[in-house]
Amino acid sequence: IAIEQAVARRWLTLETILQSRLDRAWSTIQPEIRSAMLVGAAQILLLDRIPTHAAVDDAVEWTKRRVRPKAGGFVNAVLRRIAELPTGESEPFDPDQRDHLPKADGSAMVLNDEVFAEEPAHRIAQQTGHADALIAHWTATMGFARTIDLCRHDLVHPPIIITDVPPDTPDCTAHDEPGHYVFTGSMNALRTLFAKHPLARVQDAGTSTAVHLAAPLAPKLIIDFCAGRGTKSKQLAAMFPNAEVVAADPDPARFAVLEELAARLPNITAAGPEALETYHGRADLVVLDLPCSNTGVLPRRPEAKAGFRMKRLRSLETLQRSIMAQALPLRAESGHVLQITCSLERLENEDQSAHLARWFPLRVCEQKRARPTGLPGEPATGYRDGGYAALLAPV
Repeated sequence: IAIEQAVARRWLTLETILQSRLDRAWSTIQPEIRSAMLVGAAQILLLDRIPTHAAVDDAVEWTKRRVRPKAGGFVNAVLRRIAELPTGESEPFDPDQRDHLPKADGSAMVLNDEVFAEEPAHRIAQQTGHADALIAHWTATMGFARTIDLCRHDLVHPPIIITDVPPDTPDCTAHDEPGHYVFTGSMNALRTLFAKHPLARVQDAGTSTAVHLAAPLAPKLIIDFCAGRGTKSKQLAAMFPNAEVVAADPDPARFAVLEELAARLPNITAAGPEALETYHGRADLVVLDLPCSNTGVLPRRPEAKAGFRMKRLRSLETLQRSIMAQALPLRAESGHVLQITCSLERLENEDQSAHLARWFPLRVCEQKRARPTGLPGEPATGYRDGGYAALLAPV
């Protein structure tokens, strides 16, 4: 799992370094061979529990078995060149240094070759594993200095943050956000904790505070239209114990989780598409946790930072509006809408709130944009995801 996560987090960085040791274009190499080299390079450069010779040998033997014997020799030669790059020195990461490979603890591995690009924007994209299109977009909308900070934030290994547990819960360290804790125990300990505290949630402080925009309301019927695995449904059930929380999601696997959640918590109901029709015009609060580009939670969604494309962002804008159109008929005439994303992009956030206010009898009464916090090397208790929330009231 650690190897898989390392490759996912730094895919583009590893590709850049591997390309610097090749005499042919990376894209022309057979995918299975590329996979072996990515795994080997990740172990050599990003992980410290596996000896370099073992990482090289494993990649070579796997390639010989799965591809062909000669390919193993090619992988061996490339990974040995990779193994020669680290100088053994470590320095605080400086994005101006073309020989700095940044790490999640704030340091940089110093390489013996300037493998990263001369142009600053392309260089920070390579060093941190972000798509060039995302760097260009952020630079245009937020400035280059802020873009560098976001790229550094996205290198952090995000902590497990839980809420709605007693302050003396074992394996928990108080987070900077009151009522939230950094969990440091095992997965078995976490399961035990959830069994003891049914309303406990793994939930980042940035996400949970977004839901609190609805705290002044007194809804009797809440529809969590894009409930996912029910984290916000549980939060809403705790915030409004006298309300019925209807949790819906079109994905069968996620809906099965919602059904299990509804069986445990009496004020949560899992509803499929057909059942939702019975709630039309009745909801006091419609919660829209909309699918988005995930740019506020890239440490948790590292594949999104490498796959960002403006065309995809535009398609998500269209998808969001389609979901809004499906969900809004559920709202009662006096009902509110809570719009939430884990995006930093105005196109998916403020522009969509404005769209709702323009085409429906709604007004934005409060909105909140949360910037991600926590840089490599800083305490986990200060880590927060980024995102956006808006509460819309009836006109």
